[in-house]
Amino acid sequence: MTHSARARRRTRSLAALSAMALTFATVLGVTPAAAETAPNPSPQDDLGSVQTFTDGTYIVQLAAQPVAAYDGHVPGYAKTEPAAGAKVDTKSANAQRYAGYLRAKGAQARAKVGNPKAIYEFSTVYPGFAAQLTGRQAQQLSQQPGIVKVTKDVLLKPDSLPAEPNHGKGWGKGSGGSKGGGHGGGQGSSADVLRTSQALGLESKHGLWDELGGSKKAGSGVIVGVIDTGIWPESESFDPMAKKKKDQVAPQGWKGSCVAGEDNSFPVAECSDKLIGAKYFVDGFGRARVGEDYLSPRDGDGHGSHTSSTAAGNFGPEAVMPDGNDLGKVSGIAPAASIAMYKACWNGKVGVAADGCSGIDTVAATEAAVADGVDVINYSIGSTTESTYFGANEIAFMYAAQAGVFVAVSAGNSGPGTSTLDHPSPWLTTTAAATYTVNESTVVMGNGQKYIGASTTPGLPSTPLVESLAAKAAGAADSDANLCFPDSLDPAKVAGKIVLCDRGVNARTEKSYVVQQAGGVGMILLNPSNAGTNGDYHFVPTVHLEFDNQAKYDAIHAYARSAGATAEIQAGVNTGSTTVFPRIIEFSSRGPSLRGNGDIIKPDIAAPGVDVLAASAPGVNFGRSYDYLSGTSMASPHIAGIGALLLDLHPKWTPMMVKSAIMTSAVDTKGGTTSPFDQGAGYTQPNRAGDPGLVYNSGADDWWAFLRGQGCNGCPAGAPLDASDLNQASIAVGDLAGTQTVTRTVTNVGNGTETYRAHVSGVAGFTVTVTPSVLKVKRGATAKFTITFARTTAPLAIFSTGFLTWSSSHHSVRSPIAVRPVAFAAPAGVTAPAAASGTVGITVTPGADNQQIAGTIRGLVGSTTVSGEVAVPGTGGADSVAYPLKAPATGGPYTFRFETHGLPADDIDLDCGFASSGGSTADETVTVSGMPVGYTFTCTVYGFAASVGNSSPYTVNWWFVDQNTPVGNASVPATTTTGAQGAPVTIPVTFSGLDPTQRYWGWAALSASGTTSRTFINVG
Repeated sequence: MTHSARARRRTRSLAALSAMALTFATVLGVTPAAAETAPNPSPQDDLGSVQTFTDGTYIVQLAAQPVAAYDGHVPGYAKTEPAAGAKVDTKSANAQRYAGYLRAKGAQARAKVGNPKAIYEFSTVYPGFAAQLTGRQAQQLSQQPGIVKVTKDVLLKPDSLPAEPNHGKGWGKGSGGSKGGGHGGGQGSSADVLRTSQALGLESKHGLWDELGGSKKAGSGVIVGVIDTGIWPESESFDPMAKKKKDQVAPQGWKGSCVAGEDNSFPVAECSDKLIGAKYFVDGFGRARVGEDYLSPRDGDGHGSHTSSTAAGNFGPEAVMPDGNDLGKVSGIAPAASIAMYKACWNGKVGVAADGCSGIDTVAATEAAVADGVDVINYSIGSTTESTYFGANEIAFMYAAQAGVFVAVSAGNSGPGTSTLDHPSPWLTTTAAATYTVNESTVVMGNGQKYIGASTTPGLPSTPLVESLAAKAAGAADSDANLCFPDSLDPAKVAGKIVLCDRGVNARTEKSYVVQQAGGVGMILLNPSNAGTNGDYHFVPTVHLEFDNQAKYDAIHAYARSAGATAEIQAGVNTGSTTVFPRIIEFSSRGPSLRGNGDIIKPDIAAPGVDVLAASAPGVNFGRSYDYLSGTSMASPHIAGIGALLLDLHPKWTPMMVKSAIMTSAVDTKGGTTSPFDQGAGYTQPNRAGDPGLVYNSGADDWWAFLRGQGCNGCPAGAPLDASDLNQASIAVGDLAGTQTVTRTVTNVGNGTETYRAHVSGVAGFTVTVTPSVLKVKRGATAKFTITFARTTAPLAIFSTGFLTWSSSHHSVRSPIAVRPVAFAAPAGVTAPAAASGTVGITVTPGADNQQIAGTIRGLVGSTTVSGEVAVPGTGGADSVAYPLKAPATGGPYTFRFETHGLPADDIDLDCGFASSGGSTADETVTVSGMPVGYTFTCTVYGFAASVGNSSPYTVNWWFVDQNTPVGNASVPATTTTGAQGAPVTIPVTFSGLDPTQRYWGWAALSASGTTSRTFINVG
C-alpha cells in the first residue's frame, strides 16, 4: 500500500533532464515506495539528445493513479479500479469525484507557473494534463513536487505506405456522398480477390467464424476502438448489422456516442449497431494547422476507414473500382464486432503543418476509448524512433490493458534495417507486416525479356513503351520526370503508351494518375533500389518491378529509351515466379528493441500487411470506396480483429492471454529469415489461437515489477523483475554471461488435464535445459518451469534464436527465443571502508574463456557532506530542506550523485527535479549522467515519518564526477585477462591520497568484446 500523504513529492522523470540539456542515465536502480503516486513511472531509459525546454505543447504526468487503476488509497476518495472482467465506469459518482481530484491537482500545478490553460485534462488512463507552455513554465513544472514527467508533444504518423496523395480527385467538404462512393461505369469481370479472412482460414469449415456462428455473428458484442484518421460512415463496410432501426443496439457496456463535428460533415444518423461511436481530437494538432480535412470524425485520408474495416468491417460488400472493375467481396476479420472511431490524425495545411497525429490527441483518444467501453484498441500509428516504456501513449495503453482492453499496435515501416521498430512495451501486441498471397503479372518487353512484378490491375496487349525521362515535358526537371511527378510528362510523347516510371518521393498511385492524365495507357513502376513491391490498384494497368541489381535496372531503362520499344502486360501470369508467402515484407520494421537491454522480443507477431483491400474514403481518394493499402498499419488491425474474435470466444480472458494465444499458435513465415526480430512469434493463425492449450498471462503487478527492473522511479514498492523473467510468450536474454536461468508460468485453458513435453529447437551455441521437461496441468491450473541457457560456442554480442515448444496430444504451444551472450557481467557497485589508501575488488563473471577486459577509472571525488533535520508534515516544523546546487563551471560533462542517510526506522524522500527517490526508508539516492557544466538545480529532502519525535535527522552527500578526466587518485588495470567461462575474476581498484574523514565516489568503466559496463566505487 502507498503513503497517501506523499502526493506532493513523488518522483519525476529523467526526461525532465534530458529535455533540459542533459543526457541522463540512471545508474543505480531505485525502487521507491509507491506513495500516492504509486503507479506512475518515470523514464530512466530516456537517453535523448541534449536539448532544452522550449515554448510548445507539453503533456504533464501527475503523481497519481488514473481512474482505471485507482485503488482507493487517498482519504475521502473511494476505489475506482474495475473488478476483474469489468469495464471502467468513468460516469460513476466515485469516478467523477476522483477525476475532479486529479483535475484539481493539475490546476494547482498550473497555478504555480502562471495558470496556463489546459488543452486536455486526463484522468481515465493517464493522470495529467496537456498545455501550451513557455520553456520556463515547462522547466518550472518539471521541478514541482507531485509531477512525474513533463514531455514535449511529438507528431506521430500512421504506419501505412502512401499509395494515394491526400488531395485526390473528387475532394469535397460536404457530408460525404452516396453509398459506394462513385463506382463509375459498369462492373468488370475480374475474379474475386483473396480476402485476408480467407487467407487466414477464418472462413473455412470448422474455422473460428464457424465456431462463433458464422460471419453474421463472429465478434458479436465486442467493441473495437480505432485511433486513426477518421471513418467514412457511408461505406457499406459500416452498414447497420440489424436491418431494423429498433434492433440496432450497441453492445452492453457501451457509453460513447457519435458527434457531427464542427463542420457538420459527419452524419450521426449513419451510426448504428456497427459504427456505434465516432469522435475527433484536434486540440493538440491545432485547428489552424488543419488543411484539406474534415473537422469531424469523417475520414479525410482513407487510412482510418481502411484499418477500421480491416479489423471489423461487414462481410459481403463488393469492392467495385471507379473503372467498373469488381474485385469481389470484402470483409473485416471480426465482421460482427462493433466499431468506434477516434479521429486523432489530420492532414496538415500546406506550407503550415505536416500531416500526422499529435501525441496528446492520441492520448486523449485512448482516454475516450477506454471511458466509452471499448474491448479492443487498434493503433496503427507510430514514431520514427522507438518509444520508451514510459512514454505517455505507452503508459496510457498500460493502464488500458490493466482495465482489460486488448491493444494492437503497428511495428512501423522503417525496415529492413535492424532496431527500427516502435512500441516496445510488453503490454502491447506489436505487429509486423507480411504478404498473404501472390498478386503478380508479367511484363514482356519487345526484345523478349520478361519481368514478373506485383500487380492487381488488368493487362494490356503489346503497346508502345516510353521512358518517363524521354517523355519529359518542356521546362520540367529531369528528376521530376524520372519519378512521374504531376505536370512532368509531355502528353504528345505519352499518349497511347506504357510509361516507365521510377519509384520514389511521390505516392505510387499518383504516378499512374499522372500517366493517365497525360494520355498514357499503362505504367511500369521500377524500384531504383531494393524496397519491396506493392500491388496497388493503379489508374492504368501497372506492374511494379523490384530492383534485383543495377544491371537489370539499367537494361530496363535502356530498352525503354530505344526506338520502337514495346511492352505487354500479362495480367495474373507469373510463370517462373519464386515468390512465396507469407513473407515478411522489406518495409516492415525490425527488432531487436533498443529498450530493456535486449530482454524483450519485438515485434510480437506478423499479419497480412501488403496489398490489403479494404474500405477507403471516396471523397478524398479519387472516388474509390475500396482500395489496396500496405504497411504495418494494415497488419495491426488484423491482430485487433483476431483479438476481438478471441474475446468473443473467451470473454473472461485477459489482454495478455489473448496476446499469448495469438503468439503461441503462429507459424514461421517463408522466403527469408525466421528471426523473431523480423516475424515475432511468426505469422498469425487465428483458428489455432482459439484453442491454444496453454497461455502465458501477466498483469499490472508484473508490469510494475518489470518497470522497477528498468530503474523506474515512482513505481509501486516491491522487488524489481529482470525483464527476461516477465511472464511472456517470448523468451529473451540480451546480456547472458555464461549461464542464465529464466522462469515462466503457464495456465491450461484447454478442456481438461493435459501432459505437455518440452522441445527446444535452434539456439545454436547454447545448451538449453527446461525444468521440468514434462508438465501435467489440470484445466484452469498453472504450472511453473525454468529454462537454463549455458553458452558453449555461440559468438559474443550476437543473438542466437530458436523456439521452445510445449506439445501435448492436442496442442502445440510455441515461443520464440533470442539469447545474446556477452563477454562478462560486473556488479553495479562495490564499497570499501574509509581509508587514506587501499584496494577494493570488482568481481566479474566472464561469459567466455580468456576475455581481455579493458578498464578505466573516473573519480574518486570527495563528497560534500551536510547534516540536517526535517520534520514530519503537519507537525509544525520545516518538512523540507532545499539544497541549491550548481555543476562545476569547467570540464565535464558530469555524473552527479546525491544520497541521503538517516535513522533505520525513519522515512524521508529526495527530489532533485530531474529525478527523485521515494523509498520507505531514510536512505535515498539519485544518480544521473551527462550534466553540463554550470548547470543549476535544487535537490530537496522531504520528511515523511520519524521513529523518534516529530523530525528525522539525516546526512546528505553529493558528488560531481567529470566523465572525461580522471582525478588521479585511483587506478584499475588497463587490461585483465580472465580464465574459463563462468569462473569469477576479481579486478582490483587501488586508491591513495584520500582523506579518511570524507566519503569518495567514482566508477570503473570495463569493456571487452562488445560489452561495456560501469561499476560504482564507494570509499567510506
